[in-house]
Amino acid sequence: MKDIEKIGQKIAQNLPLVMGLTILAMDAAAVAAPILAHFGFTELAHIIYRAYSFLCHQRAWRSIHFYDYEMAWCTRDTFIYLSMGLSALAVHFLRVRGVKWYVALLSIIPFALDGLIQLIAEISGTLGGQETFFYASTNFQRMLTGSIFGAGAGFWLFGLLADTIDEELIAKGEEVRKAITDFWKSMKFYVLIVMICIISYIGLVQIWNATSSKYKPAGILDHEQYYPGVNYEDDGKHVV
Repeated sequence: MKDIEKIGQKIAQNLPLVMGLTILAMDAAAVAAPILAHFGFTELAHIIYRAYSFLCHQRAWRSIHFYDYEMAWCTRDTFIYLSMGLSALAVHFLRVRGVKWYVALLSIIPFALDGLIQLIAEISGTLGGQETFFYASTNFQRMLTGSIFGAGAGFWLFGLLADTIDEELIAKGEEVRKAITDFWKSMKFYVLIVMICIISYIGLVQIWNATSSKYKPAGILDHEQYYPGVNYEDDGKHVV
C-alpha cells in the first residue's frame, strides 16, 4: 500500500511530465494510424480512428496522409497537441515558467481567426451553392496556428500547475530547482517549440509525398486550398 502511495505522490509531483508524455503518445497514435492501416493492422487502426473521431472532425482534405490514408487527427489538432506536449516537457525539464497568461490569450487569435473565417466562408459558400469559397485555410496555416496556440496554452497552463506543485513541496520543506521566470528567456523557448513544429511539419509532408501516390501534398509546405470534388477527390478510400 505504501508503494502505491509513493507512486501516486511521484506522479502528482511530476504531473506536467506525465501529462506531456500522455499528450505526445496520443499524437503519436494519430500519426501511426495510417501506417497501421497500410501494413494490414486495420482493426487497430480503426480503433484509433474511431476514438479520435470524438475529438476531431477528421476531414481528409485538412489532414496529412501516409500511404494515402489520412492521420487520425487533422493537421491543426496534430500540432496543437505536439506543441502542447513539448511545452509540458520544457516546463518540467527546463523549468520554463515565464510565459504569461496574456501570451496564451494572444496565441488564440490566429487560431480563432483562421477557423472562424473559414467556417463563415464555408457556410456562405454552401448556402450559395458554390464549390469554392472566398477563404479556405491550408494545411500549413493550420499547422502554424495550431502550434502557436498549443505552445501558448501549454506553457501557461503547465507552468501554473508546476508552480502549484513547487509551492506544495516548499511548504513541506523540500528543495526545488530554480525556475526560468524571465519573460523574454521563456519566450525564446516558446519560439523554439513553434520552430520545432514547423520543421516536424515539413518532415511529415515529405514522408507524405514519398509514401502516397493518390493524395499528395502541394509542394514542400502543402500550402494549397483544397475543395472536395474540385481539387481533392474525397471517395472515402483514404480512411479505414
